[in-house]
Amino acid sequence: LNLSPREANALASWFLKDVQVPTNLTYRYYEGRWPQLPDFSRIKPKRAGGATGFDLRLAGRKNNYALRFEGFLQVRRKGRYTFFVGSDDGAKLYLDGRLVVNNDGEHPFSIKSRKVMLSPGPHPLVLEFAQVSGGAELRVEYQGPGIIRRSVAVDVTATKEPPKPEPAFQIDPALVEKGRRLFTTVGCASCHVLREKGQRLAPQLAARPLEQLAPRLLLSSPSSQTGCVGKKPLKGAPFFALSDSQRKALSTALQKRDDKKEPAGGNVTGGGEEAQAVIHRTMLQLNCYACHSRHKIGGPVDELDAAFVTTTREMGDEGRLPPPLDGVGDKLTDEWLKHVLSNGADDRPYMLTRMPKFGTANAGHLVTAFAQADRKTLAKIPQVDIKPLYMKAAGRHLVGEKAFACIKCHTFGPYQATGIQSLDLTQFHRRIRQDWFFRYMMKPIRYRPGTRMPTPFPGGISTLPDVLDGQPA
Repeated sequence: LNLSPREANALASWFLKDVQVPTNLTYRYYEGRWPQLPDFSRIKPKRAGGATGFDLRLAGRKNNYALRFEGFLQVRRKGRYTFFVGSDDGAKLYLDGRLVVNNDGEHPFSIKSRKVMLSPGPHPLVLEFAQVSGGAELRVEYQGPGIIRRSVAVDVTATKEPPKPEPAFQIDPALVEKGRRLFTTVGCASCHVLREKGQRLAPQLAARPLEQLAPRLLLSSPSSQTGCVGKKPLKGAPFFALSDSQRKALSTALQKRDDKKEPAGGNVTGGGEEAQAVIHRTMLQLNCYACHSRHKIGGPVDELDAAFVTTTREMGDEGRLPPPLDGVGDKLTDEWLKHVLSNGADDRPYMLTRMPKFGTANAGHLVTAFAQADRKTLAKIPQVDIKPLYMKAAGRHLVGEKAFACIKCHTFGPYQATGIQSLDLTQFHRRIRQDWFFRYMMKPIRYRPGTRMPTPFPGGISTLPDVLDGQPA
């Protein structure tokens, strides 16, 4: 998905949001207004329990509260350690019953630090914090022998003795052999590749050829429906829990299957009809239809439509939904198709949906298939005899705000548009075929229904007759 490290971390955190992490501190929660930290031994807490780190969210409110955390700092090496306490409002850090850092008082976020000598082993730790009003923030960090500055909570435990590490995973040879046998006998090896000593584990299932399946079995009575398409699991066969409509769809597909029109491999050797079949099958296999539509098939389903979002709501669906792939082989150059299919795409800064990186081995054959199925040469592009420098100058003028004003919606290299931030104009020559672009400029709505793109050459006539004699080419 071409994620940045920060995006990958955010995604992983979301997937793991329900994981229960063992607590490493105990806490007591108090309510009241304390511009200076009080003597907590004289105050009864409202609540107490376990905490994972110095988490201010435990308070459940914004102002007038205090938290007292307790644990044991596990020091591995003897040496001088520097402790940093940043807080808004007041905080104090104690080690071994002694005040180490005093950042008390009602104040904006500030950091105070102090160095102390520590011996190896557990050291009782207490952190007190009070929030009066305004912002609330707490950071407790340290550095020392073998430790780059980091959160103290990483090395704190709730008990004096640190928890015992989980035993290392032990491989059971008997289970390994059983797993190898199941992998090759229950169907895993039919789809997934697993190699041992450079050799692929071959599937041991010998399925009947697809053309020998009897479509009538899918439509017969429940008692005669067996195997993976049946209504009940069958020992030794996978169970897909198909609905009646799904069984009917499978039966119809088997009845109408024509091997001569449906190439078995990914390569395209024939004309447009064969190419369309390859495209359709590949888009099914790679689930391209989850985001893209082509020939009125696919696109986001209603249940997931809301997950397709944009940074620019005024663009409507054009700004949040991946573009339809009708005629994509006519529109894009072979080089750009190769690039997108191999490396994924993130060219629309306003669209938050990412196109994954499928790789040439999985999707490279689509370049030829799209070209054979879609490519047209229809535009009548006249030859022009204009000096390159003059041509470039005229082009810059045309995309500027005093002409067609393309830069109001499209970025131009490092320069942002004055309105929505649509596709980069400087990449068009790499992305788009000249023949298609010429036709598109004559009538954009024909190729992108619902687009905000105006028509710069209505009826083939330029709206700027003073530039390049008003000729569209």
